[in-house]
Amino acid sequence: MDGLVCSEFTTVVNDPAGVRIDPQENNMMGYFIGCSSYIFTYDQSALKVADYNSSRRNYLRTYRRTPNTNTISTAPNLVFPINQELVDPYNDITLRWDPVPNAGFYVVEVSRSSSMDVDYKVYTTKNPFLRLRNLLANRPDYRWRVTPYNEAYFDVVSSPIQRFKTGIVNSVSQIEEISYMDIVPNPISQGKSIEIWMNNLANFQGNISMINAAGVKVFERANQFFNKGDDKILIPSDNMAKGLYFLNINTTEGIITKKLILQ
Repeated sequence: MDGLVCSEFTTVVNDPAGVRIDPQENNMMGYFIGCSSYIFTYDQSALKVADYNSSRRNYLRTYRRTPNTNTISTAPNLVFPINQELVDPYNDITLRWDPVPNAGFYVVEVSRSSSMDVDYKVYTTKNPFLRLRNLLANRPDYRWRVTPYNEAYFDVVSSPIQRFKTGIVNSVSQIEEISYMDIVPNPISQGKSIEIWMNNLANFQGNISMINAAGVKVFERANQFFNKGDDKILIPSDNMAKGLYFLNINTTEGIITKKLILQ
């Protein structure tokens, strides 16, 4: 409904008791527009103060976060997957990009067309990575891009669109305690620690090993303790040559394998 002009309301309107209604035209919660200033009534102000001081509004009184209003001027550099890479397993893919200075959040767009309008999905995250478990198998036409933002800057600089292909390998966790596992970053520079990021449903023990492309075991750690909840395991790569590796976690229940590239 269009607002009424801020002038004296002369239309005769009565309440159910027959008393004529005389509205306060410049009330902040009214429908009159164009007033030079607006006010709350005493009762309205008292209700606001009481609500603010109530226990359910405690978060307003204790919230001290300073909004991030720093300028975002750098487009994200997409790391994986890019250049029409084939990714497997198709239903457990982690998109990765370099962190953007001053970004507090990222919008990630995924589609199967160059115009980003076929099977279009949008995600938001605070991290420079996003795990996807709902992509289709054997598709050659996936595209994705990332837009950083904060409380003051949005849709300023987006990454170029990158393409990738999904394979046919299905991801099946064979260790019930592990709900999520990934290697970040991947590929990783030789000499840097390999980071295994996990989320576990319970504490458990297992063995970690790494095997190179020739099938030679180059690393082994027995009886590794894995913590319930978010966990991160570090493995040194100082003595490993550049190339493709397979990282395995073994327990009495089974094995999970992830590919890793040292470059």
